[in-house]
Amino acid sequence: MGSEIFPKVKSEGGSSESGGSESGADERGGENDAFEYFGWVYHLGVNTIGHEYCHLRFLYIRGKYMEMYKRDPHENPGLKPIRRGVINHTLMVEEIGRRRVNHGDLCVLRFYNRLDESKRGEIACASLGEVRKWMEAFDRAKQQADYDLSRGPSARDKLKLESEINLAGHRPRVRRYAHGLKQLIRIGQGPEKLLRKSSKLGAKSESDVYFEADVVEAHEWKCVRTLDGVRIFEDMANKKTGKGVLVKAVAVVEASADTVFDVLLSLDRHQRYEWDTLTGDVELIESLDGHCDVVYGTLDLRKLSWWQSKRDFVFSRRWFHGQDGTYTILHFPTEYKKRPPKSGYRRIKMIACSWEISNIGTSSSLKPARCLVTLILEIRSKAWFKWKNNEFCKFERTLPFGMLSQVTGLKEYIGANPALTFESSTVVVQSKTSGVSISSNELEDAMGSDEFYDAIGTDSSSSDEDSGDEVSSKQHQTLVRN
Repeated sequence: MGSEIFPKVKSEGGSSESGGSESGADERGGENDAFEYFGWVYHLGVNTIGHEYCHLRFLYIRGKYMEMYKRDPHENPGLKPIRRGVINHTLMVEEIGRRRVNHGDLCVLRFYNRLDESKRGEIACASLGEVRKWMEAFDRAKQQADYDLSRGPSARDKLKLESEINLAGHRPRVRRYAHGLKQLIRIGQGPEKLLRKSSKLGAKSESDVYFEADVVEAHEWKCVRTLDGVRIFEDMANKKTGKGVLVKAVAVVEASADTVFDVLLSLDRHQRYEWDTLTGDVELIESLDGHCDVVYGTLDLRKLSWWQSKRDFVFSRRWFHGQDGTYTILHFPTEYKKRPPKSGYRRIKMIACSWEISNIGTSSSLKPARCLVTLILEIRSKAWFKWKNNEFCKFERTLPFGMLSQVTGLKEYIGANPALTFESSTVVVQSKTSGVSISSNELEDAMGSDEFYDAIGTDSSSSDEDSGDEVSSKQHQTLVRN
């Protein structure tokens, strides 16, 4: 391919090789800075009238976040990105080889959501070497996202990590920037320094930047009720924010954290029937990796008998194992097009929740192991305030109450099975999270929570995005000119 089709592109802090073989990616970041990876790529797609486009765009990755610009933001201070997003574990990246575009060959990289493959987007580079570097960057970002998810967010943030606005498909300009909504792009955590020296990926020890800069949301937990030996707490710190009430159920269970983790994660029907008072049959739909899967289940209507029809649900589970032995299991409602509602059932959206299981030290090794089990969720039911004050209401026939009751059922089930008390679990969950810790609070405040494939997979030829292409064409000869 000729350089007149794929021009040589310079990047901040470095230059590409002759013949346009590099996309101009570069890296910044010192020992105490968030890693950055940036460079020029081609954004491919189809606009609203069915015409294919290929725009030269500048991608900027900072930690687990990414922005897309028309021009190099280093050379144009104050330039606003045209697309933003943040990466998560459902983002899949694949190299699909070379493609002929406007009389030239490009190496294409495709992104898609593993749970919904209709959400996708494509970028392209001039060489396979650049494609592999970007793939490493995106993989690094997923590791950073896992690290932040397991250690960084507050209780409320953990429950809302996947409560994202779905902007798949062509979005009009008014939706893109309406009301100051700032979308994020879940992408690469990998700086080019890491990509050029892939053997050093994850080799850096955790820095103190994350902990110094992170603002941890303060909680003021107050015990408002007890339920069969389980304490029910309400977060009083954010009581008047209008965001709903954070509630947690806490119980001491006479078993190790490993054992309780196995029981919670097990989908064995007969075992769940002995402690899970909420769900009926639960089955695994898909295992995304060793730390995430998608589950389908039905609701037991004996507790929620006012519903006239049967209900089913789909949710994803994500789990982590901390260095102190604490397990964290996050449940999020999920859309899964491969599993439509069962005949005679109506699909409902489950409430996001977080399980935490931590060991309690014992003075003697001969004593049974014990652990503290905590379930956290957000409640928006007005009946909650009456119920916590011991007033008669219908809260005990709601979905949140059924979820809180799972802690009681789990505690009683393990207490009734002495073998579980002394059982040593053989299941080991290894953390895949990155050893690199970065400060992301500033970026999270400045951006929203759009997903990467939503951000780059949409119409790139609307008036607000293409209005500056004439300026861009003066700096770089792009492929859009036929």
